[in-house]
Amino acid sequence: MPTNAVSGASCTISILDPSSTISMPCTEYLQESLKDPETGAYQEVVTIESTQSSPFEITVDIHPTAYDLLAKRAGNGHSGSRKPYRSLKLYDYTYDIFLDGVYVTGMICNRCRKPGPETISEVIENNTVRSFQFAPLKLVDPDSHLDNHQDTASASKICEDSKIIESLGTIEVRVHKCHLSLREIKTKRKKRKEDELTMTSSDMSFLESSKQVRLSSTAGLSEPALLEPVSSPKAKGKRYVIKSEEENPFLQFIFKYRPRSILIAEGIIPTPTIGNTEDTAIIIGSDHEGEVKEEDQDDEMGNVGGGKGNGCERGSKKRAGNDDAGVAAETSDPKRSRFEVDEKPDITGLT
Repeated sequence: MPTNAVSGASCTISILDPSSTISMPCTEYLQESLKDPETGAYQEVVTIESTQSSPFEITVDIHPTAYDLLAKRAGNGHSGSRKPYRSLKLYDYTYDIFLDGVYVTGMICNRCRKPGPETISEVIENNTVRSFQFAPLKLVDPDSHLDNHQDTASASKICEDSKIIESLGTIEVRVHKCHLSLREIKTKRKKRKEDELTMTSSDMSFLESSKQVRLSSTAGLSEPALLEPVSSPKAKGKRYVIKSEEENPFLQFIFKYRPRSILIAEGIIPTPTIGNTEDTAIIIGSDHEGEVKEEDQDDEMGNVGGGKGNGCERGSKKRAGNDDAGVAAETSDPKRSRFEVDEKPDITGLT
């Protein structure tokens, strides 16, 4: 997982299995630590492998002292002086999540909470729930698209926003310092007009000429599912709200997702080997193996005094050509073939 060495803050993206509750962290490559020259934000950048269609979750683990640690590092990082842990200040944070350059949701982190990871995998809006999901990238030819007389609604889904196009292939978590305050929960909420759901890159099509990176999938939100109404007493009490927030983030986690074919082409992961190995080789037996076994049984009866009962079995298992098999049988008569059988076996002494 990309981890900030100074503050210990980390972030992970895991693929979810829809048929179970198991999640698998994405394999990460090319991790690097940078600093934004304009905002001064620390950036942890990593490359991961994308999938065609899979839900995923994002886990963020940031201690309330992370901002103070980074601020002290920026202020007196070259002086060599270190203050004890008890002098560090605790701060509130907000997490903003961007999928392919589109803001989808955020979280708040109270400084008084118990430290630990926070995981998010879905967005709730307008009585619907939508999961984070990789989806196939939809590319269209502008000429053929117009020739097919598509309706206005479909044509409007073609993305021409340069910020989104340039952000294709990135998942970003921005961490801001903020100040939270407790406020009373309002029992009566003002009715608002029905808002449109957030449109992400998975809901859009992109012109082939505007494709900036070699991708096969997008990171967006799944189709909305209606939430079941829950009858519960009206909530009372207080909740945390954002009173103030810094404009620029102080920490960013940036995931660049690429398909496996591109990772191989760029030498990020090794090219898979093609061909049979000793573990994958298949030994194919002869069609006459059953006949050989019967003949060997007759031969065994003719040599009860000195023959070995497992000679036939060993020979049949090593038909691929093991020269060490059947040594005892060959030494009795070097000129005799391994599976040669006498036409009239000598059975003297058996009667």
